[in-house]
Amino acid sequence: MTFPTEGFFMRFADLLAYADIDDLNRIALTYRCRCDGHSKNDLIQGILSRVFRDDEIAHQYADLDDDERRFVWALLAEGRSCFTLEELLAKARQAGADGSGRQCVAALLKRGWLFRGVTRSTRHGFVFPTDVKERLFRYLERDIRQAVPLAGPPEVVRDERGLLLDDLYTWLRFVAETPIRLTAEGILHRQQQHRLFQQFAVMEDPVDRASTAVSRSRSGHYPRRFAFLYDFTIYIGFVAEGEGPFGLSLTEQGERLLREGTDLDLGRELFRFWVRTTKHPIPALPQLLVFLYLACRDGWAREDDLLARLSSDVTGDLFANPASALRNEVLPMGLHLGMLVSGLASNGNRLWTFTPLGIAWVGERVGFAEQSIVWQEV
Repeated sequence: MTFPTEGFFMRFADLLAYADIDDLNRIALTYRCRCDGHSKNDLIQGILSRVFRDDEIAHQYADLDDDERRFVWALLAEGRSCFTLEELLAKARQAGADGSGRQCVAALLKRGWLFRGVTRSTRHGFVFPTDVKERLFRYLERDIRQAVPLAGPPEVVRDERGLLLDDLYTWLRFVAETPIRLTAEGILHRQQQHRLFQQFAVMEDPVDRASTAVSRSRSGHYPRRFAFLYDFTIYIGFVAEGEGPFGLSLTEQGERLLREGTDLDLGRELFRFWVRTTKHPIPALPQLLVFLYLACRDGWAREDDLLARLSSDVTGDLFANPASALRNEVLPMGLHLGMLVSGLASNGNRLWTFTPLGIAWVGERVGFAEQSIVWQEV
């Protein structure tokens, strides 16, 4: 399995050729190589003979501590292979390595999982070898598959592919055709919310107070799915908020979308927007998505198994309850976005699998490396 990378990348053997003899000796010591420590060629050949043995990557991964494993996951969730030291230390902090970020970097340097930059464009950075990344993915996929075995097909399937887009158009037509009177707080009256939600392919009920969903809407006064659509149409510029009691209107861009369509891949843009707005409350979201990708891209996986496998390898301390994040935010929104399909087995077990679009979006890391969007309460 290969995850595409963006920008600069090099393979392990190429980077060994550029490494100095002190770095090669450190890597050789890690892999217990018997070779001439004064011969660069002998060191390289000895390292290459050991590092890609089938059991070596499992041994080295098992030898990492929890902070270092979470750090590896944070790097694997990236679509690029070159990082500055500041970026690496930030990812180590995200992984929960409080004060030991340099130790995490050192642990990967001595294994050859990171190299100091070797070209003019990367000399102040660090490179994650592409083939090491691929082997780590293959090992972790096998490891996860043992803990999360694929299940048989479900009795009942819930598939919402295309429905969020349908409801986006329904919402834009509602704004275009309905005089929308807002409350003093600037939200739709409950009666209008009821009218709108009854037209949706996936119905929701108005909320009486701000939702406690992890992925926070700007206002917090709408149910999760509609709040997400509302925020997306404001952010991308299809709907404008104005002053006065009739505060919502279609923009010229929104009118053009209803009239002529758009060149944008709106499904992809919805996914990108969700990733960017959810990374702030859930910094480990990219790791969670890659974990799901490895666990159920090839078939149906039981939700209970997915939740049980969320160990210290996958998430850091910045989000205290990864199982809650997966159950209450990632899986439901993955279903709404058309990234996942949900099923129910005859024994009542909830099952999940990826759609082809979800495989493409996560495989390409759509939105993973982009800046988070943080809404201010209104």
